[in-house]
Amino acid sequence: MKDESDITVIIATYNRAETLNETLNSMSKVDSGGIKAEFVIVDNNSTDNTKEVILKWHERLNTKYLFEKIPGQNPARNRALKEIKPGKIIVFTDDDVVPNVNWFKTIMQSTEQWPEYSIFGGRIYPLWPVNTSFPKWAEDDSIQSFGFAVHNYKTHQCVYEKNDYPFSPNFWVKRDVFNNNRMFDNRIEWHPKNRIMATETVFFRDLVNEGYRIVYCPESVVGHKIKPEQLKIGSILERSYSCGRGLAHIRSFCKPDMLKQKPVLWYTMRFGALAKIGIKFTGSLLHLAFEKPQPAMYAMQWLGYNIELLRLAAENKK
Repeated sequence: MKDESDITVIIATYNRAETLNETLNSMSKVDSGGIKAEFVIVDNNSTDNTKEVILKWHERLNTKYLFEKIPGQNPARNRALKEIKPGKIIVFTDDDVVPNVNWFKTIMQSTEQWPEYSIFGGRIYPLWPVNTSFPKWAEDDSIQSFGFAVHNYKTHQCVYEKNDYPFSPNFWVKRDVFNNNRMFDNRIEWHPKNRIMATETVFFRDLVNEGYRIVYCPESVVGHKIKPEQLKIGSILERSYSCGRGLAHIRSFCKPDMLKQKPVLWYTMRFGALAKIGIKFTGSLLHLAFEKPQPAMYAMQWLGYNIELLRLAAENKK
């Protein structure tokens, strides 16, 4: 088609007008190099001046404003997929990123260099807050990956190994992936009232199970802004709990036959696991005092996992 975009960038946003404005400003500095890009920004029921910010950038960035009342990144993304005719490549990112100046070029090049592949992920580095004390525990590579979406998978282009996936601030797919009305799973969400951390993981897992493979391209880079409150131990523990809830959806349901045939035994095992986790978390308090959150993170993850299993079992009873 004559007016078809090469790249459609989809961003979901909620009550972060100032941050979004900074992100769109950084997007305006990306070298298009003749690449036709459009920005579809979904206002996820914001109460600030998000709409005004998006409309302000309309002419300079070719932004399209959409509104989605249902909270969560996946409902917002699905709104965009339902209402627009996207370009050849659909890029998903967040409202708090700073892309490198060659971002579009490297995205286009990746799809040309790997013509048999349809899903791609790029590198993400942290943009730490200024004038904020930096805790030593946040230097750990695994915590940076888990807690701050830092993604430096390999030093070269490669295919992701099984169960390894891109991260939310920097991945893109060819348009054909969304043939047959494919959507993101609205049941698995990260938002203030339902924090389940598996938003993209289930999407990638299902694609891989269908036979797709995913390519990592370190040349495509974005910086991800870290908020001061994310550098508090309470925040990383909350994220661990949400991750555990997500695992209950990513994995096969734990012992479904036992739940049907011997429900008392199944519930006894779950509550026994919760008691064991409680003991582990108590033991981790000394580590927390020395700012070593890993044992508490592990306990919170499995707490979230077991509580979500109990919730899903109760839901299936209805």
